[in-house]
Amino acid sequence: MKDKKAKLRIRAPGSLASGINIAYMITFAAFLFLICGSVFLSFRFFILGSADEEILRIEKQVIENKDKLLTKDVVKSLIEQVSMGISIYNKNGDEIINEKSSGVIGKPPYIEKENKIISYDDYNHHYRSKKIKVSINNNDYFVQISRDMGRENISFNILSNILLYAFIIALAVSAFVGFKVAERYLKPINTMSTTIKSITVNDLSKRIETKNTKSELKELANSINSSLDKIQAAYENQSVFVSDVSHELRTPLAAIQGYSDLLSRWGKQEPEVLEESISAINFQAKAMRELVDKLLFLTRAQAKGLTLNPIHFNLYDFLKDIISQHNFLLSSHKVILNVSKTSVIYADIAFIRQLFVILLENAVKYTPSNGTIEIAIKENQVGVTLMVIDSGVGIQSEHLERIFDRFYRIDKSRAKGTGGFGLGLAIAKQIVEVHKGKITANSIIGKGTKIEIFLPKE
Repeated sequence: MKDKKAKLRIRAPGSLASGINIAYMITFAAFLFLICGSVFLSFRFFILGSADEEILRIEKQVIENKDKLLTKDVVKSLIEQVSMGISIYNKNGDEIINEKSSGVIGKPPYIEKENKIISYDDYNHHYRSKKIKVSINNNDYFVQISRDMGRENISFNILSNILLYAFIIALAVSAFVGFKVAERYLKPINTMSTTIKSITVNDLSKRIETKNTKSELKELANSINSSLDKIQAAYENQSVFVSDVSHELRTPLAAIQGYSDLLSRWGKQEPEVLEESISAINFQAKAMRELVDKLLFLTRAQAKGLTLNPIHFNLYDFLKDIISQHNFLLSSHKVILNVSKTSVIYADIAFIRQLFVILLENAVKYTPSNGTIEIAIKENQVGVTLMVIDSGVGIQSEHLERIFDRFYRIDKSRAKGTGGFGLGLAIAKQIVEVHKGKITANSIIGKGTKIEIFLPKE
């Protein structure tokens, strides 16, 4: 079975080369056929034209000497320098005179049509003939002027054979050269195919070599390499995602299992143990539910995109309402709302609400009590920039680019104390991007962090 597959893989590139070569051969054969045919027809047209000119010249001399035409010597003098024959017939079709030069082989046959040059083939004899009507001494006679085409016909045959052999040889040479050229130019494609087939889930690091590749194929190879980079990144992200989800679920599941074991042993006899276990299990179940909801949100956003229902709304009233609803969260901090009462934005109000809740929760977690959290806005003709500025502990510069990644937390031990799964800012980024905006972070250690969200105008 493996041998059969190997043979198929070897033949596949060859079939493409053969297909290209056949197409090239058909095109070249048609072109060569037109050239050979043009050469042959041009030569034949020239020879026949020359023969017809001779016939017309003799015809003119016959008409000029028609009064002497019944004399054999006169007739013979007209044709002694060319391969011509002249036959004179009375009106009944009886031959009176038949003279031919030394180059004429055989006797030209009598033709019925008048005043028209025609070709006639009689076994191995080939003629061009014309019959005209001439009045001599008030009597009508028919004069048939014939040109022997035997030597010219031999030339036609020789030329046609030469062209045929040249056509066959040229076609054979072109087929060989075409196959070699196609094989050479398809070699990079075969190399690409081999490289791609060698890539597996266990090894996504292989790439197509583009150093000695032609420009068009190099562009294709770069596109394939770029796609492979994206596939590898997606696969690695998926592996990290699965690992992170497993890690996040391990803690609540272990807690639930531990409290379940505690309930089975002591819960029935000790009410305090029962209440503590139920409360702990309920807390861990809610945490798992929160994790699953956030994961579903991110998955839906990345797979199908979020459906927006944008409206115009007053940003000042909107933010005042959020601060009021989350007073229990913000009560230990000083909140500064630096927003004009007339500021209006066009966005999905539900998603923007979720965005600000995430940013405020994040600011509260990492800002000490009595610290400040400022919400500010800057507007211009292009769009609006929303800012959430806190006076918290700050973020080191090497972490700023990754804080919007899923499950990314700067300090794992600190995250356990503050809660959360490292998904909030990832969700915030999705919400901003679905509004065709951009979210960035700037921070100074010990002084605080500023999150900026740019949203374009409608």
